[in-house]
Amino acid sequence: MLGTSARIGEVLAIRRRDVDVVSATPSIRICGTIVAHRGEPTSRQDHPKTAKFRRTVATAISNEAGVDLAAELLGHTDPSITIQHYIRRNELVNPKTAEMLDRAFKKEA
Repeated sequence: MLGTSARIGEVLAIRRRDVDVVSATPSIRICGTIVAHRGEPTSRQDHPKTAKFRRTVATAISNEAGVDLAAELLGHTDPSITIQHYIRRNELVNPKTAEMLDRAFKKEA
């Protein structure tokens, strides 16, 4: 799922005929999703929510290759949409930043 950014419902909707393991490059077509509407049984919908990819993959691609490639992967013509809605901010503090702040605010003994 991570490599394709497919949603859980899309993976659960994969049928045998969507899987090609005999070609030179094996592939899986994401061409449906599982849906649950209130008062109705859960069923397979013959198209995914969207044809393009998600937040985790967009963030990973952006971190490795830049936001333009992540935007292209998601089918966005404007990278600002990708940044605003799909790219997760890195919440980890860079160790160099922490060291600089420690030095700047270190109490003199």
